[in-house]
Amino acid sequence: MRNPIKVAIAALGGLVVAVGLVVITLSAVGIHLGGSTPTGAEAVLAPSGSPSPPAAPRRTAVRTVAQAVLQAEAQVLDMSPQQLAEQLRQGTSVSQLAGQRGIDQASFQTRLVQDVTPILDRDVQSGELTAAQERQALRRLSTQIPRWSQATPARSAG
Repeated sequence: MRNPIKVAIAALGGLVVAVGLVVITLSAVGIHLGGSTPTGAEAVLAPSGSPSPPAAPRRTAVRTVAQAVLQAEAQVLDMSPQQLAEQLRQGTSVSQLAGQRGIDQASFQTRLVQDVTPILDRDVQSGELTAAQERQALRRLSTQIPRWSQATPARSAG
């Protein structure tokens, strides 16, 4: 029988890693958890003269985009999101996984945007994201790939 303390510690460690993945993905997509001053695309949510739609709660939107990106990356790599998350935790970058499958960066990025778009569309329809948040995420993904050259960073000693 397993020691319940070890199981609890392992579960907590897994949760910390999962939250870290979400934060890294969101940062790479351009959604930052800190600060309330909007910048770039966040500053303009709707064209002038038209009412702004009610913004989905920021924390929910951040989580939703991170999950969508992880799912789309996994689709491009022909693996499950759980398998991808495990590979990233083990220190393998997305570029390494893509290279193993013969996918170059430009092809990966094109397919990533294609695969994440319908996922984000569903999230907008369900109210988890606003259309502006979806556009912002897609703009960011068209210029950078989350975790392309780095997996989940390991803590440095010292």
